[in-house]
Amino acid sequence: MEIRFQPALLQEVIDSFVEKTEREGDPTYYKEFHELADPIYERFTLDDREAEFKKLYQYFFGTWGFSDIIRDAFEEFPSLKERVGIVLIKGVLKEDQEGVDILRKWGS
Repeated sequence: MEIRFQPALLQEVIDSFVEKTEREGDPTYYKEFHELADPIYERFTLDDREAEFKKLYQYFFGTWGFSDIIRDAFEEFPSLKERVGIVLIKGVLKEDQEGVDILRKWGS
C-alpha cells in the first residue's frame, strides 16, 4: 500500500506545528525548520523554490513523525492494508468536506 499526502496538507501541518511549539516556548522546531528553509531563498531562483519547499515539507513531515501516525494506523488493519493500493490524504477546509473513497486494488 502506498500512502500519499497532499503537499498543501504537509505545509499546513508543519507550519502549524512550528508556530504552536514556538508560541509555547520551544524554539527547537522553528530553528530546525529555518536552518533549512532560509537558504532556499538564497540558493534557488523564484521558479525553483516551490519544488524545494515541497521537498523540505515532505522531509520534516517524515522526520518529525507525522507520517508515522498514519502508517501506524494502517498497521492495525492488515487486511485493509493488503487490499488498498494507494491512500491519498488531503486537507479539508470544512467538516462537510471530510470523506473517504475506497478503491480496491486491481485484481482483488
